[in-house]
Amino acid sequence: MDYGDVIIHIFYKPVREFYNIEGLWSDAPIMAIEESVRKLTVLNDDM
Repeated sequence: MDYGDVIIHIFYKPVREFYNIEGLWSDAPIMAIEESVRKLTVLNDDM
C-alpha cells in the first residue's frame, strides 16, 4: 500500500523472508509506534 509518505508492505512470513524488504530499506529511518496508537488500531479492528 502506498500512502504518499508512508509505504506499507504486507507479506506472509516466508514471502517476507524471501524478498528481505527490511534489507532493502535498511538505510531508512525507523519510527517507533507508541502504545496508544497500537491500542487504537486494535480497537478499530474490533469494530
